[in-house]
Amino acid sequence: AMIDANGEAAFVWLTVARLMCIPFSLLGMWTAFRWASELFGNAAGIGAVLLWTFSPMMIGYGSLMSGDAQAASMGLVTLYVFRCWLRDICWARSYMLGITAGLTILTKTSWFSLFGLLPLLWLVIRGGEWFGRYLSQRRGKACDDANAINDEQRRGVVFYALRETSMAIGSLLLCLLVINLAYGFDGTFKRLGEFEFISKALTK
Repeated sequence: AMIDANGEAAFVWLTVARLMCIPFSLLGMWTAFRWASELFGNAAGIGAVLLWTFSPMMIGYGSLMSGDAQAASMGLVTLYVFRCWLRDICWARSYMLGITAGLTILTKTSWFSLFGLLPLLWLVIRGGEWFGRYLSQRRGKACDDANAINDEQRRGVVFYALRETSMAIGSLLLCLLVINLAYGFDGTFKRLGEFEFISKALTK
C-alpha cells in the first residue's frame, strides 16, 4: 500500500528506515564493550566488540526492520543498566532503568518478559545478599553489645529494603508510562482479553 501510494519515493523511506537500524547496532556494541571491560578489562571489551560486530546473526539481522537485532541491542542495554542500578541504587538510575526498559519493550513485545525477569533477578540477588549478611551476623554474636548493634543493623536493612522497593516500583511505573506514551495512551486500562493477538502463545 505504501509503494502504491508513493511510488519510487517509497524506496527512499525504506532506505531511511534501514539506516535507523545502525544506531541500535552501535549502541549494543558499545554496551557489550563497556560491560566486558568493567568485568575483565579492555582486552575483554575489545573481544566482545569483535564478537558482536562479526556475529552472523547481527550481520544478517542488523540491517533488517524486523526488530530482532534492535531488540537484542536494547535488551543488552537494559540488563547493563539494571546491573548498574543494583550496584548503586538511586533515583537517577531508577529513572534510567524505567526508560530503557520501556524502550526495550517497544522494540519487540517479547521483552514483556522483563516485567517478570527483572523483579525476579532483583529478589534473588538481594535475597542472597541479605541472607549472607544475616548468617555472618549470627556467627559474629558474642555479647549483648553485639546483639544491640545487630538490632540497629536490622532496622537499617529494613529501611534500605523499603527505599529500594519504592525505587523499583518507581522504575516499573515509569516503564509503563514510556510504553503508553509511545502509543498515545491508546487502549490504556483495556482488558487483555479484549485485545486480538496474532501470536498463538498470547492467545492461550
